[in-house]
Amino acid sequence: PDLKQWLFSTEYYRGYFSNGTYYVPAARLPGEPRASNEIIAEGTDSSLRINAKYVLPWGQGANGAARSLKQQRGETEFNPLESGVTSINITPFQQTRDVTDYPNAPDVAQGLEVQLNWDNRDSVGDTESGSQTRFTVRRDFGSDERNSWTTWELEQSAFVPLDENSVFKEQVLAFNYYLADTPTWDSGTGVADKHRPPSFAGIKLGGFNRLRGYSSGEFYSRSAVAYSAEYRVKP
Repeated sequence: PDLKQWLFSTEYYRGYFSNGTYYVPAARLPGEPRASNEIIAEGTDSSLRINAKYVLPWGQGANGAARSLKQQRGETEFNPLESGVTSINITPFQQTRDVTDYPNAPDVAQGLEVQLNWDNRDSVGDTESGSQTRFTVRRDFGSDERNSWTTWELEQSAFVPLDENSVFKEQVLAFNYYLADTPTWDSGTGVADKHRPPSFAGIKLGGFNRLRGYSSGEFYSRSAVAYSAEYRVKP
């Protein structure tokens, strides 16, 4: 509607699992590391996200939000006013999880997510150089049936190209750092009154995007620190 700096999208997902793998927070003694119990159960997951992204009118966003979707972005500089795409994404969200035989587990997360993103990669789908910085705040304002909670996440990625040779056509060093916290974790009086997100919506590690080699959401707690380095090659 003649809003050239905006992008709008909607994502909806629903899945039924007859034998799904779920991780529920496990009891622990003081001083012990936080752990999760793995269970195999019947369950239903769903997710709804409505995205409104404002692309700031500088760098690659100077020509409008639609132009910023171009996959190849050319040379990168370490100045958001000249390079990359800087955007603010406002996303109302709702997540649900219903696991059979676990009626007391939190099953709904609903609120608002705000993300500041500077995507300074030379290519979205096949990154060889550049960087990406993301800061995300999520807030569930609560209701009569669930407590409110807040989380924040900071993620920084960097990509360093190496020269090609007779064996590899492309070589890239990829680095990532992730820091997250739930500032409302200890708010409230009793155990049932804590302002903590459900395990499927809070701070977690595991899965393809973070801590590969572990199942999605296998580790869940108040905070997380994760860092990685990868050597990527194309023969």
